[in-house]
Amino acid sequence: MGIFLMIVGGLFLLWVLFSDDTEWKKNVPNTVLVKEIILYTGFILHEKKIKNYPDFKIYYYQNKKYAGVYDGKIIIYLGSNPTVNDIVNTTLHEIQHHIQDKTDPQFKHYNNYSAQRGYWNNPFEKEARRFASKYEDACIDYLVSKNIIQKK
Repeated sequence: MGIFLMIVGGLFLLWVLFSDDTEWKKNVPNTVLVKEIILYTGFILHEKKIKNYPDFKIYYYQNKKYAGVYDGKIIIYLGSNPTVNDIVNTTLHEIQHHIQDKTDPQFKHYNNYSAQRGYWNNPFEKEARRFASKYEDACIDYLVSKNIIQKK
């Protein structure tokens, strides 16, 4: 239990040190925000030869386990994503799962990896976290440039 607490504490410290404290205000409904985040990734989907944007659905309640889910479409739980940054990060994360689904034949083994290695060590989850982290700031800039969001 001690090592678990050290890991959680370390992750929290990293979050505090590296999180952007900018607070964003949405200028559009949540459905438009999520759609624009998905549209932002068009150049990435094109590079990967993926012709279609993923479908998405928004739930306004909090999910006890997930901020988002990919099950052939992207599902975002707004109650589990209290900030604009959270919505952007979660949507990008789920888009990476869409990319994995369309380009990686091993993605069909996603559940096996989670069962064997756990959610955090699932290679598809690691890749999705890296993807979301890599594109989050540029996506925020894109949303600002389109007046989708603005600083509070």
